[in-house]
Order: sequence, then C-alpha cells, then structure tokens
Amino acid sequence: MVSFLVKANGYETIEPLLADIKADKLTVYSASKRLVDSMIRTHSPATVYGYRSMLPGLFQSVLGEENFRTTVFDRLPRKPQEHSNPGRVTSNVDNG
Repeated sequence: MVSFLVKANGYETIEPLLADIKADKLTVYSASKRLVDSMIRTHSPATVYGYRSMLPGLFQSVLGEENFRTTVFDRLPRKPQEHSNPGRVTSNVDNG
C-alpha cells in the first residue's frame, strides 16, 4: 500500500512524502485522495476500499493521532462504490 501511496503522489519513497506532510506542503487527506483516485481506475472497489482502510493506521502511527482526524478522513477521500453483483444469470429454457 505504501508503494501505491508514494507513486500516486509523485514521490519515489515515503520519506519525502512524509516530510512534505509534516511541512504542511501536502495534507494527509489530499495524499490519500490521490491514492484512491489513482487506484479506482485500475483496481476493484474492494481492493481500493481495503487499501484506503489502512491509511488511518499508517498516518496515526507515523504522524501522531493529533495530526490525523478520522472525521475529516471519512469525508475525504471518497470511499469506492460497492458493486452490486446479482450473481449468475441462468436461463429457464428447457433443453429436454
């Protein structure tokens, strides 16, 4: 997940990304939004949702809970839409 986050934000490693967040050049929310927006195009909603759900723990452990608000994160970035899967469609044609 970290490699996707880093690449989605145009960095090569996590250290400069975190340095820019600590220097207020980038917010955790905009970095997270870029990750979600980039993954939505190439991954399933379940995968994006799973990766998105890891971000709060990462940012809280690295930056401290006082620098990460779950209420803001719940609004930004957007959660991927769940796809409804109606299941397998079968035919009622009698072949006998």
